[in-house]
This record gives sequence, structure tokens and C-alpha cells, in this order.
Amino acid sequence: KKMSSREWEEIQQRTFTRWVNAQIKKRGMKIEDLCKDLADGIALINLYEVISDESLGRYNKKPRMKIHQLENLKIVVGEINKFVYSVGIKIQYSENAVMQGRKRDILGMIWC
Repeated sequence: KKMSSREWEEIQQRTFTRWVNAQIKKRGMKIEDLCKDLADGIALINLYEVISDESLGRYNKKPRMKIHQLENLKIVVGEINKFVYSVGIKIQYSENAVMQGRKRDILGMIWC
């Protein structure tokens, strides 16, 4: 039986969530839902810092307002976009897509 694209996305989401957790565990963090738990930028910033071994500098560690969450995402998504461009991938990711939990965009970004 051939898998539907929805089933494939679910498998990818579970796999990527486990991978993200394996990385951010080094910072004492854990996510449950890849599409919701990256929306404030904190887990994504920590993931980027762990795998790149670079600090992204200051960010809002308690982003209660959407504007603060968007500022966090701008920092990290900007760095991700610089990286993907530098390796010749012609895709640019959007902080709004992450904030809105767009699964395909998030899976693609984590894959990079």
C-alpha cells in the first residue's frame, strides 16, 4: 500500500521532532509539536545555536506578545536564509510561516 502525502508528512514531523529534541536537549529544552512549539522563536534559536555552534546574540527569552515572537523569528530565520543561500538552495523561509505553523515550510526548513 502506498503512503499518502499526509501520512508521509506525519512521519516526517515525528522524525524531525525527535531530531530537534535530541539537539535542544543539550539546553534542557523539549518540544511536543514541531508546528506549534517553534512559533515564539526560542526553540528554533536554541536549535540553530546548538547545531551551528554560534550565538545569535540577544533575543526575547519570554516573548508573550506576537511582536516579540516575530522579532525572535526574524533573527533566526534570517540566519537560516543566509545559510541556505550560501549552499546554493534557492528558497527563502518566512518568519510568518513559522509563526503560523505551516507544516511544509517548517519541515523544509528543518530539513535544510
